[in-house]
Amino acid sequence: MKYFPNQIVKSIIAPLVENAIQRNLKLVNLTEIMTAANPLTKIFCNTAINPVTTELCKSFIFAFIGTNTFYSEIDPNILPIFVDHVSYTVSLQQIDHYMQSYRSGKFRKYDYGLNNMKIYGTTEPPEYNISNIIAPIYSYRAPEDLLSSRRDAEHLLELLPNVKHNRVIQNYNHADFNYGSRSRKILYYDILKFFQLELLNRH
Repeated sequence: MKYFPNQIVKSIIAPLVENAIQRNLKLVNLTEIMTAANPLTKIFCNTAINPVTTELCKSFIFAFIGTNTFYSEIDPNILPIFVDHVSYTVSLQQIDHYMQSYRSGKFRKYDYGLNNMKIYGTTEPPEYNISNIIAPIYSYRAPEDLLSSRRDAEHLLELLPNVKHNRVIQNYNHADFNYGSRSRKILYYDILKFFQLELLNRH
């Protein structure tokens, strides 16, 4: 996560999250926060209720996941379903770990600061040994995904020892993998084909 691409998260949200987690939220024992799937968001992003606010909802989502294909890949009428199925809450420690990975540029365990020695036996959290991942890897990447970067993805593929396939799906963003109108045709069939090949190779 050395080359985190989303400038909103990088410049605004990351510092706020770091400050909130380390100084305030832990003091009141708040360990998770609500995300998109709450009643107000469901109304705000519902085309049947208010088409005007739906456009604002899409713009807000684009700012985080990527902008260039959401309109063409995802039917606006699916927005209520999209919002309804995202996680209701997210762990603050998970967010903080995400930000730690960005700041350190390393893929390692959670940094407990002064408690690292007690938990890990070292002053710094240990890195995950990616070379131990020997399962066959079939990689798919979206260039317009603002929650990942090309350089990070390419670096990860260099470290993985058993990459069988690496495909960049043009004009895709973070959400298109799950909600894109063409995903079944250009992605899911491809994935199923590789599953079948792996099964055949084992017999």
